[in-house]
Amino acid sequence: MTNTLLFKSFNCCGKTIQCTTELEFVSDFATHLKHNATLFELHKFFLEKEMRTRDEYFRNRFGTGEEFKRNARKYLKAMGILK
Repeated sequence: MTNTLLFKSFNCCGKTIQCTTELEFVSDFATHLKHNATLFELHKFFLEKEMRTRDEYFRNRFGTGEEFKRNARKYLKAMGILK
C-alpha cells in the first residue's frame, strides 16, 4: 500500500471530511457507513451489483466449472502470466 491518497476528502451528509492517510480515510468512511443506514445500503447495492457484473463477465468469457479453469489457464498462458 502506498502513502498516496486517491481521495483526500469525501462528502458525507453535507459535511466534508478531510483525511491525511489511507487508514484515516478508511476508518472515517467506515464510521459513516456504520452510522448512516442509507449510505450503507447504497454502497452495499453497488458492491453487490459489481460482484454480479464481474461474475457474469468471467462466466461469459471463460465458461463455468472445469471449462472455466481450462479457458482461464489458456488465457493466462497466452498473456505470459503462466508458463
